[in-house]
Amino acid sequence: MSTPLNASLLRGFSILSLFSDQRNEISVAVVCSELNLNAATAHRFLTTLEEVGVIFSHARGKYSLGLRMSEYGALAQRTSPLVSTVQPVIDRLAMELDEAVMVARAASSGVMCVATAQANRAIAVNVKIGTILDYHATAQGKLWLAHMHAEQRDRKIKQISLKPFNPDTIIDTNNLLAELERVKQQGYATNLGEREPDIAAVAVPVVSKKGELILTLSVFGMRHRFAPDFIDHVRKKLEQAARIIRASYYT
Repeated sequence: MSTPLNASLLRGFSILSLFSDQRNEISVAVVCSELNLNAATAHRFLTTLEEVGVIFSHARGKYSLGLRMSEYGALAQRTSPLVSTVQPVIDRLAMELDEAVMVARAASSGVMCVATAQANRAIAVNVKIGTILDYHATAQGKLWLAHMHAEQRDRKIKQISLKPFNPDTIIDTNNLLAELERVKQQGYATNLGEREPDIAAVAVPVVSKKGELILTLSVFGMRHRFAPDFIDHVRKKLEQAARIIRASYYT
């Protein structure tokens, strides 16, 4: 039986995820609209986050990220193995393949992008750190589902919405389960336009010494570049990178 999650803590992080490069301030109205909360609840969460210093109110009803978040960010940069171990590996891989590379971890509503390396192209696909990827319509999401125990996987599939982003999206539960079994057997996952019609990806797992999935690693770009031979080439490079990350992560 899985450990129950703290809903209030999850809601607090959902509010923090509303901030982006394009939106450096939020309001009660924004929180209500995007997280489906009433005004009193939204205000209570914002006041609590302000009290601990992760946001601050610079004008009546307007909130921005606080200095405490800067401190946490700087600490993560100094101490996180993602910086010292993973980032150099994916930077080299992106340069070698000339495609974008992403690292993700599981989150409650999907898979979260935690590190990226950009392709050296004039026009390239980009995903921001903190972006939540759909479980059923992305290569990394399918890997996480495929590595779950059957009970946990079935519960997660019931929780998420099998949204039909386009005709290629798998929205039938039985078809999705068959796809997840294929992913588990072959050891990698693909996304050929299932989330965005013009975007493709190949993903592999990074597992611990105990065989537990700790990260997923993917290469993604324009769909027309992901021919079968290229997918196989990318898979081999990803598996090599995953072995390097695993070896470094546990030294």
